[in-house]
Amino acid sequence: MLREKYNGKKDKENWMKYGLLMYKNTDNIGDDIQSYAAKRFLPRIDTVIDRESLDSFRLEGGRTEPISVIMNAWYMHKKYNWPPSGLINPLFISMHVSAHDLNRIGDRFLDGLGGEYLRQFEPIGARDESTLSLLEKKGIRAYFSGCLTLTLSLPDTLEKSDEVILTDVDPTIAAALKKQFPGENWQSVTHCVDPAAICTLTPDERLDAVEVLLHRYQRAKCVITQRLHCALPCLALGTPVLLLYEEWGLDRMSSFIPLLNSMPVSQAANGRCRYNISSPPANPTEYLKYRHALEERCCAFIREAEVKTDYPPSYPAEEILAWQKDLMSASLNTMVRERERNADYARSLERERERNADNARSLERERERNADYARSLERELASIKSSVSFRVGRAITWLPRKVRGGVRCLRDHGAGYTVRRTLYHMGLWEDEETPRGSENRPKLVKHAERILHPKKGK
Repeated sequence: MLREKYNGKKDKENWMKYGLLMYKNTDNIGDDIQSYAAKRFLPRIDTVIDRESLDSFRLEGGRTEPISVIMNAWYMHKKYNWPPSGLINPLFISMHVSAHDLNRIGDRFLDGLGGEYLRQFEPIGARDESTLSLLEKKGIRAYFSGCLTLTLSLPDTLEKSDEVILTDVDPTIAAALKKQFPGENWQSVTHCVDPAAICTLTPDERLDAVEVLLHRYQRAKCVITQRLHCALPCLALGTPVLLLYEEWGLDRMSSFIPLLNSMPVSQAANGRCRYNISSPPANPTEYLKYRHALEERCCAFIREAEVKTDYPPSYPAEEILAWQKDLMSASLNTMVRERERNADYARSLERERERNADNARSLERERERNADYARSLERELASIKSSVSFRVGRAITWLPRKVRGGVRCLRDHGAGYTVRRTLYHMGLWEDEETPRGSENRPKLVKHAERILHPKKGK
């Protein structure tokens, strides 16, 4: 196979090549920032390799030269395209493995042949503690390398701006920060890109766009972000940066929180941001030990690649295809089981909906019965009130009722109020708002006024 064919050969002019790992259809320019960081260590770029098609990488014309590639990346959407092509001589560093993907493969692509492939290149540089834990669980020797974007460097001759850049910060949090720190030159930036548009650009055009963005970050007064691949480049470039994090993202971010000025988004959202944006503090420097280690390892990889002649043997294509088939079958079975669970759950929700609908209908019938009963009571009450006996009874009890009401009013509100209310009901008092002494008041009312409110001294 390929690596066996080139064992012992040292004609570098004929076969030494370098590849750059990129994600062709990315929707996040952070992926291209990762590629930009790796590009800085490569003597040249002979080819570009799509992160999601690692197993099918081929050179033009069927050539079989080995390609040295720095494999820093997020792995990956299409995990069934693992392991990488035998043409690739990899340096696995700053590797992040996601336990979740749309195909429900999870970390199973590191079982069997997939894990055996990775063990050939131990130790593996894990970008974060969650990846380190996952690799160790799979029996793969690994270490915490940090992210390759910590090695970014640009000329420091750029003039600083007064921009305070918000990169993909939630609008509610952005509004709270602007209220807490008015008068700043607030600017918004996003790392989101259109996959359909970006895949039409050449690799050089995409990397040029990254450089423009990094220059802007380097010139900024301060950067505030919820994006890890904004915070780490700013840390490397020396721009004051504040990372806002949420609990659900700690598996990726927790390793870097001690290296950055950071805080939970909840603190920034309620106007209690303790980071002084008006006079931003310098970044911590603990990251430098990881930066130096990353630079040393990448440079050593390139030096070794220039003279390397001994490569692990490639796996036979039939063995790889059989393993990929088993992986996809297991993924399909997982999705089928999940679909069945979701279908069962949907049926249980439908049954609950039907029960609720039955309850709603029974409640509606009960409401109608109560309404009918209320109407019958109203008719019965109207019939009682229109009867001769009811009218006679009301006439007989009129005086006792009025006396009882007057006594209660006198006890609760006093004599003045009781007299006014009596006169008002007799039509002798217009209303309680008419000014005392008004010429519109009847004489009897004015007389009652003098009785109830005698002048002082008389």
